[in-house]
Amino acid sequence: MSDNPHNQACQPVQGNTAGLSLDGHLQKALVLHQAGDLKQAEMLYRQILVHEPQHPNALYLLGLVQYRHNKPDAALALFDQAIAINPGNAVLYYDRAIALRTLGRDDEALASYDQAIELNDNLPKAHFNRGSLLEDLGRFEEALASYTHVLSLQPSLVNAYLKLGKLEAKLNRLDAALFSLGAALNLQPDSIEALLGCGDVFMTQNLYEQALHHFDRALALQPDLHEVHYNKGIALAALNRIEAAVESYSRVIALKQDYYKAYTNRGILLVTLKHYQAAMSDFDNALAIQPELVEVLIALINKGNLLVLLHRHEDALDCYEKILGIQPDYAQAYNSLGMAGESMGKYEEALLLYNIAQALDSDCLEAFFNESLCLLKMGNLAAGFDLYEWRWQLAKKNPESMPPAFSQPLWLGKEPLADKTILLHPEQGFGDTLQMCRYVEPLAQLGAKVMLEVQPMLKPLLLNLSGTSQVLATGETPPAFDYHCPLMSLPLAFDTRLDSILANIPYLFSTPKAVADWKIRVGTTAKPWIGLAWSGNSAHSNDHNRSIPLAQISPLLSENMQFFCLQRELRPSDEETLKNHQNVHFFGDQLADFSDTAALIELMDLVLCVDTSTAHLAGAMGKPVWLLLPFNPDWRWLLEREDSPWYPTMRLFRQPAMGDWSSVLAKVKAELLSLRF
Repeated sequence: MSDNPHNQACQPVQGNTAGLSLDGHLQKALVLHQAGDLKQAEMLYRQILVHEPQHPNALYLLGLVQYRHNKPDAALALFDQAIAINPGNAVLYYDRAIALRTLGRDDEALASYDQAIELNDNLPKAHFNRGSLLEDLGRFEEALASYTHVLSLQPSLVNAYLKLGKLEAKLNRLDAALFSLGAALNLQPDSIEALLGCGDVFMTQNLYEQALHHFDRALALQPDLHEVHYNKGIALAALNRIEAAVESYSRVIALKQDYYKAYTNRGILLVTLKHYQAAMSDFDNALAIQPELVEVLIALINKGNLLVLLHRHEDALDCYEKILGIQPDYAQAYNSLGMAGESMGKYEEALLLYNIAQALDSDCLEAFFNESLCLLKMGNLAAGFDLYEWRWQLAKKNPESMPPAFSQPLWLGKEPLADKTILLHPEQGFGDTLQMCRYVEPLAQLGAKVMLEVQPMLKPLLLNLSGTSQVLATGETPPAFDYHCPLMSLPLAFDTRLDSILANIPYLFSTPKAVADWKIRVGTTAKPWIGLAWSGNSAHSNDHNRSIPLAQISPLLSENMQFFCLQRELRPSDEETLKNHQNVHFFGDQLADFSDTAALIELMDLVLCVDTSTAHLAGAMGKPVWLLLPFNPDWRWLLEREDSPWYPTMRLFRQPAMGDWSSVLAKVKAELLSLRF
């Protein structure tokens, strides 16, 4: 229902028609009008008006014809003449309001709708169009009242429920919106507009499965709705159904090849799937479609970040500078420039760029967090751990990464803990938990009763950790406690500096029984035993830098040594390589949890690994560890030094240049050959 002439338009208005009765001319004109022959109908209306210039029906009906001819001025003049003769007719005011609305004279149109309603309150279309006009004028509460009144007059009017629901959604009255849109669907189950309205509301509520259900129903009715495929892609990505989301964006592009936002979003997802060249192509397509649009800055940012990922740093810098050419005060570009500089080893420059980003936009949360990581890497632990708390502000952008909400206060080292119970809980990976659980015993020494929550795979190992009163697996309900603290906030709580890192090694131990069981499994040999972990979690954001293909480390696998794989999973590319090395033992799922890994590590003469949880476990057990690090390492390994203040028995082998594993492996091989076990 919209601002169109009244659906009874081709019927004569009722009123005083003295002087000329409805004769054959008027009846014939009405028949022609209803048949769509406006030219002949207009001629007959004008003939009637020649005989009777004040004939209200002829004036009104000729006005409708003029409106259909896109002559709202002429129509308005005729409606006004008819009203002057017959001022008590509500329909005349209704159609006059439509003409006024077409002319952009909204205040007069509203007054004319009001007059029509005053004369006849039982005109649903007048209330409906009045509501639409009020909505356009920003008078939303009055518009809602008009739509509601329409439904009191005509309860089965689908369009009124649609308008009401969409306006309620606009006003963030989401439950009311779903009720109204649901009512429209009950009346008309194939209403694409109602289905999409419900889907949009569910998206606003982050109820992505419900949104997908409604989008799919709409697409079943009309498969070529590119915007719906686009929104479906957003919902699928939010549910981490990445490949399905990529498919949805591909459908968008097939339907509308110049839809740059679909290229941008698909490119971002392709990066997560490590389809880097395809992602680069998508970013380039987005930029080709809208090279100067401010919104394309996001494509540009992601393209630059991908170039950094591919170690094409100069190209990345060009990309970021292009952004600043479009918008010189774009904080995210400075943040990304800082990240690129940091990847290249320009740490002081990176700090300056992060500070510029912060000054330009205090909501550029990534710049504060990135500054913290850079400071920590440079050894400024005091300032770094303080800024590291910005991770919680950043996490608000992704609620799934937020820790559980506790009613108990957060402890960051200020309140006394004597006779208090504190719950420590994990927030990141296995390695972070293994590194930071060193603070449990010092907390207990402060008089605290320490409950430790850890990932389920770590619980068997940490059950006997010194200082704990209870160890819980994530998801288990803890008893009452007074304070809580995320594990990664403990260095801040203990005011940790380089010279005060708690490194009472070992603090993690395997059980004698587990060691005995694993000794039976692996047997005996006179050759040195080397624990090996060459790759970590493939989903980790830095996996491309820290993991090494097994084929690349094959020169280290001397037949004079026995190698025992400390990782549970093999990548497909590593399986064939492993078959060619009979002195590398892979246990897979026999490493049921970290207590098994710890027992196997206990049997090793040396642990050789990349930056994974294995390094933290072996380091916390006090085993000799050789850690292979990329040129731009994680913050905890600091810069340049060959030792780690976190793990005194660890030796660090660093890439001398970006991506240069060959030099690292050559040095490790020489050192291995010189060892005497």
